Amino acid sequence: MDEGAPTVASVPLPMASFDAGGRLRCANRAFAALLARPLEELLAQRPPYPELVYPLDRERVARARREGEVRLEYRAARPDGSLVLLAEWSGPGGSGGEAPRWIAVRDDSAEAWERARALRQRELAAYGELAGGAAHELNNRLAGVLNHAQLGLRFASAERVREALEGVEESARAVLETTRCLLAFAMSEADAKGTTDADCLARGLFTLFRRRLRDDSVRVVLDLDPALEGAPLFVRPALRVLLELVDNARWALGERYPGRHDDKELTLRFSLDGTDLACEVVDRGWGVSLDDPFAPFASARPDALGLGLCLAREEATGHGGSLELLPREGGGTVARLRLPLGIG
Repeated sequence: MDEGAPTVASVPLPMASFDAGGRLRCANRAFAALLARPLEELLAQRPPYPELVYPLDRERVARARREGEVRLEYRAARPDGSLVLLAEWSGPGGSGGEAPRWIAVRDDSAEAWERARALRQRELAAYGELAGGAAHELNNRLAGVLNHAQLGLRFASAERVREALEGVEESARAVLETTRCLLAFAMSEADAKGTTDADCLARGLFTLFRRRLRDDSVRVVLDLDPALEGAPLFVRPALRVLLELVDNARWALGERYPGRHDDKELTLRFSLDGTDLACEVVDRGWGVSLDDPFAPFASARPDALGLGLCLAREEATGHGGSLELLPREGGGTVARLRLPLGIG
């Protein structure tokens, strides 16, 4: 047994030890069970430490070990292709500092789900607060502009003055419509059955996303079906899913086009399909690289746990809808969301 390592078999936690070259030396049955592999198979194969780590996490874990971190979190693949999130405590490093002499691990998957849901709640609350504050402020100011324009129209006689005031009135009404759309999804999370017009929600999302993605040099295009005007839509599931899809598209475009580029474009397409809202988030990134992008902890993003899309599909199906990812002709991804209208 390596110096400083407890006796593996006597520890109730899943635990393993490694030789000086970083290959598995010993493990207990709890460790093998966590990876869904027979203990005898693990001990016979003696895989090196990096092979126990999900490929997309290996570089990050190696760097953390070189920097002396002893508390890590990473994904590990099971034989059936599923992933488990492990929290690891480790002993001193072996060869090159990238492999530990011993590790004790814990299944952190359930805790990660809770963290992901809590993060989503905080993000939604931040969006709602931002949209609500901006909309109320604009409403107050524009109401005054509109009143003055209407007063001027009542008493104006010169044709050119009248044309100018009509332009002011038209612009003020347009901005008031935008703020009404922003307020549609600034509802509190307590309003679980809040609905709004589908076209109004689409315009509000377009306004916020266009502003948010401007700093990433992403051009946002809105393709809106006029038939959606006045169609009631349950706000919460639409907003939760679309926030995730747009964030993924933003990342994909940034990976393919780090700077400015004519193809760095994201399209929001909303249409009416029978009694459903059909929404597509279309990007021109590299496309879907995973066999099952909705699998828990599966992600091509090194900075993500891989729960966002899984939660988004759970949200869509939980409200009678669906979510799928399709390849875009010419490269990129089409994320297609369907939700029933008039629910809640």
